[in-house]
Amino acid sequence: MRAGVLVPSRRRRRGRAVAHAVAATPSTRRRRRVGPRRWLKITSVYSVVATGRHALFQDADVVWLRDPIEYFFTQADDQVDCFFMDDGARSARYTPLYTNSGFYFIRNNMRTQFFMHRMLMAYDTVLAVRSHQHALIMLLLEHMARHGLTVAVLEPLLFPQGQIFHRKKAIMQSLAVWESVLGSVCVTF
Repeated sequence: MRAGVLVPSRRRRRGRAVAHAVAATPSTRRRRRVGPRRWLKITSVYSVVATGRHALFQDADVVWLRDPIEYFFTQADDQVDCFFMDDGARSARYTPLYTNSGFYFIRNNMRTQFFMHRMLMAYDTVLAVRSHQHALIMLLLEHMARHGLTVAVLEPLLFPQGQIFHRKKAIMQSLAVWESVLGSVCVTF
């Protein structure tokens, strides 16, 4: 098959057929398996922001030690549109923000509604770069430059991600006994 041709894909989920279209490329099989999951990350946040609400998204591997919503409404800068967990990885692919798409908070306003709409329309980009996170960072940078979207990366010791625990064993040990040395809000394993 040629690249760019849409091929319907049917799967069975709990006895029901689920249909979606994916671009046919040499790695279509992998994209059919992974692409729809990435798409759900986008549509879930878009559907909340489109209804005029703030959105908190998290992957399944995030654990709350305290309610993070309180942080975003009482301690965080209310002029910032989007807050993202620090990814920890410093590869060129995620520069310059190093944001993690596994935990983020989006305040509802016109800038974030437009951003999420563009993210919703960028499914082809997610498939092309094979990463929801990479596509999200690309669009974040564009919207920051062109539309005034404001983005903050959360303090890694307050919102630690997996890399913190691999390199700072004392934090991990404190979590093992359900005590938070740093007053962390949530963690990613």
